[in-house]
Amino acid sequence: MYDEKELTEIERKKTQWESETLNKILEKHGERKPEFVTTSSMPVKRLFLPTDMKNFNYIEKLGFPSEYPFTRACIQQCIVVGFGLCVCSLALGALKNLINGINICLNMVKQV
Repeated sequence: MYDEKELTEIERKKTQWESETLNKILEKHGERKPEFVTTSSMPVKRLFLPTDMKNFNYIEKLGFPSEYPFTRACIQQCIVVGFGLCVCSLALGALKNLINGINICLNMVKQV
């Protein structure tokens, strides 16, 4: 993806940004939280750069929509909810309407 010269330049610019820009902001406002983590409790870095992915195999690890390793939804209106399962917003809307309809019916039965 990037050659070593570009990666070195990115790291240099990151160091410059940390010392010239980030430190001023942190001195003035501080950190919002001591640490940011994902829902899986994995730490999240402040900034992700191409240097973090220099050995990343795009096709093997990310791939294309609807193809292995199934990390992306098959169409724009869908989201991947895990294990390669795509859920369309249209289907979610229909399911929500169905649940609301069932709740209305149950409420009507309770009133009788």
